[in-house]
Order: sequence, then C-alpha cells, then structure tokens
Amino acid sequence: MRIFDSTPQGRVLNRFGKDIFVIDEKLQDIISEMVASAFEIVEIILAISLTTPIFDISLLPCGFVYFFIQHHR
Repeated sequence: MRIFDSTPQGRVLNRFGKDIFVIDEKLQDIISEMVASAFEIVEIILAISLTTPIFDISLLPCGFVYFFIQHHR
C-alpha cells in the first residue's frame, strides 16, 4: 500500500492503463490464432476421414485414451 502513498496518482493509472492496453492487444491476437488453428485441425481431420475411412475407426480409441489420460492425471 505504500506505493499508492508515495507515487502520484497519474503514474499509477498510467501504468495500469498501459498494462491493460497490452493485454487487450495480445489477447485479441492469441484468440484469433487459436480459433484459426482449431479450424485447421478440424479441416485436416475431415480431409483424412474422407480420403481414408479406416482412420475413423482408429480415431475413436485414440480419443478415448486421450480423454482418459487427461482426466486421470
């Protein structure tokens, strides 16, 4: 609490304002990249599924194992 007593109000607000601005700018880019990557993964799985249907059979056990490992860790 001593920092708020010794630092002028403008400096404190400026620092928090700059931090929030950086978070807002980076968060937008990160979410955009995440959504783009998720769509690419779905497209790849669909393309593989359409060209080699046997892949679908192996996808279910792999998904079950992945789910089991993630929840029992």
